[in-house]
Amino acid sequence: CDFVRLPHPRHGGPALFLCPPTIERKPDDVKDDSARVVLYEVQAQLPLGGFGQTWFVNNIVEPNEELLVVTPFDVTFLALRQVATHAKKEMFVSPEDIIMGATKSRGGGSSEWPGWRVAMAQCPALTPVVEEMQSHTVLSRICDVKSVGDDHYYRFSEERMGQWLREKVQRVANSPALRAILQIDPPAPPTNTTTTTTTNTPIRGVYGGNDKTTPLPTTTAIVDVPLPVAFGVVAEYVVEEM
Repeated sequence: CDFVRLPHPRHGGPALFLCPPTIERKPDDVKDDSARVVLYEVQAQLPLGGFGQTWFVNNIVEPNEELLVVTPFDVTFLALRQVATHAKKEMFVSPEDIIMGATKSRGGGSSEWPGWRVAMAQCPALTPVVEEMQSHTVLSRICDVKSVGDDHYYRFSEERMGQWLREKVQRVANSPALRAILQIDPPAPPTNTTTTTTTNTPIRGVYGGNDKTTPLPTTTAIVDVPLPVAFGVVAEYVVEEM
């Protein structure tokens, strides 16, 4: 694994990331047009102010004040910064040109960024990251696409970007992990309702294997993360000038 500093997709300042070991991906591993995880964001977390100086993780006390949290990162945000600041963003260009090409200066430390070509030469572990950023799966989320034979060319599209960001906010709002972090619990069932009997109904493939009969779960309303909160989470990774 390699730790590397890359420009943060929002402000361009240096941010710490982790490149995982390269794992060969089979075509069947790709589901729902999703990008593979080729990069992790690394953030330092401190205990809440005035509430002790240790962490309690999986029944183990971590004495260090600073805890490093590693989470999968969607490289579409890095591609968005590159595409939105590209010197030729009004033109259809090749995947390599749109990711490796020159960008307009936006401040925030971007002047110190040598570009993805130099960064990949200095850190070969970034190769899967760049390949994913150049993939049709990622670029078609934020760009118009023009096909010439078997080749695709891309141009930044605010409409496509907006659609992708709306879907991203909705996925964040539906995230069980974020609901757990925010301690958002489902509402308690009314106490004056009648009790119903749980029946066994054939459901194939539930809980893995070839389950033939599985009890139907009780219907419980799921409370989503408030949209303003989900929007704020996503906005932390969108180019400031957008």
